Amino acid sequence: MLLFTGSRDRIRPTLRDYIDLFRIPSYVLNTAAMTVMTFAIGGFSAWMPDYIFLDRHSEFPSSEHLLGNIGLTFGAITAAAGLSATLTGGWLGDKLRERFASSYFLVSGVGMLICFPATLAVIYVRFPMAWLMIFIAEFFLFLNTGPSNTALANVTLPAVRASAFALNIFIIHLLGDATSPPLIGSVRDRWNMNVALWGVALLMIVAGALWFWGAKYLPADTNAIEALVTEAPADNSYS
Repeated sequence: MLLFTGSRDRIRPTLRDYIDLFRIPSYVLNTAAMTVMTFAIGGFSAWMPDYIFLDRHSEFPSSEHLLGNIGLTFGAITAAAGLSATLTGGWLGDKLRERFASSYFLVSGVGMLICFPATLAVIYVRFPMAWLMIFIAEFFLFLNTGPSNTALANVTLPAVRASAFALNIFIIHLLGDATSPPLIGSVRDRWNMNVALWGVALLMIVAGALWFWGAKYLPADTNAIEALVTEAPADNSYS
């Protein structure tokens, strides 16, 4: 993965550098897509065990210790999907970058589009086969982890990169997994969990569209930062 580093990482940033983060299209669109994705996965993770226990319990042979077993199984699937998808997404992003300059966003976007039907399959496929659908949905939901974060680093100046990541993390959690569980719970109370999961699935398409949109700007934004780092003057200023 292309990460710009070096002695210029210690160059003192200016206020303009921080403001300019919001003038980088791929940074803004990447953060927006990650926010939508975090909203989706936050609601998915928070409500899925209860959904299976309350709405799908009839598909299990015995209800004894059912909730605990569901939580354990779902946790194991989430851990396996998250680890394997993060490694796979990073490898794919790097490998495809040999041919596509926007590979990090393309991998992220395609992953979200595949996640859409997999999430809907969770609603309609009966257990135990639904566990496989959950794994597939979470795998492609996590596939963007490596590529999206690499792209975030590649379009920000080394001097403000830590702050750029901090701002990104603040936004995606504030508007993402901090708000999705109660909102999805409200949808469930008003209608049902199937409607809520349809909403989550549709948000995955939104996230994918944002990454495909960002793919238009990623190569130019990456090249611009590389040029600034290479040509930074000796007076310790990027201005």
